[in-house]
Amino acid sequence: MSGSSAPYETRQRQVRQHAEANAIMRDAWEEGSTFDDDERLIELLDNNDLHGNEITLKNICDLHRKIAGNTYWAGKFRERNVAVGDFLIPTGPAEVPGKMRDLVVWINEQEKLNSQGQGMGIIWLATHAMHKLSILHPFSDCNGRLSRLVMNLLLNRAGFGPICFPKEAQDDYYDILVEASRGNTRPIDLFMTQWIQCRAERR
Repeated sequence: MSGSSAPYETRQRQVRQHAEANAIMRDAWEEGSTFDDDERLIELLDNNDLHGNEITLKNICDLHRKIAGNTYWAGKFRERNVAVGDFLIPTGPAEVPGKMRDLVVWINEQEKLNSQGQGMGIIWLATHAMHKLSILHPFSDCNGRLSRLVMNLLLNRAGFGPICFPKEAQDDYYDILVEASRGNTRPIDLFMTQWIQCRAERR
């Protein structure tokens, strides 16, 4: 029996991970989190505090506060487990502050490497920062909008214009986020590169 339990447990774990990935990324389309809303939120990036210096945890919390508006949880990390459908977000509330600090350190390290010509490139950084923030789900709500705004912040800091996906790209966007959550990041990298190139050609 012990010889067959490991494959079974592995399959069960994969099923849970797949379900969690789908649940988490479905939350990227929380009510009100439309692409139209993303375009409106771009103006929040017109802030000198967001340019020229390292990104801080306070910067991200301030952006969330502006997105969430007049809510008691705006800019505050969630204090409880969050369920999306029947599934819990993998990161518990006690882990959120530390993982957010780690994420900010990682973003700044990658930006520095890019400035030295040693990094993976700004498109890669913006893409994976968006994905990491979506998976972490640090706030009670508005995480999808925040993750896409941080993506645009990083692009903006590198001299790129904003990327606001059209409605017809929603299904593709959802699919590639799910794939990235499973460990396959090639689709999300290709998706973002194509949209950046498409926008550049239109300018």
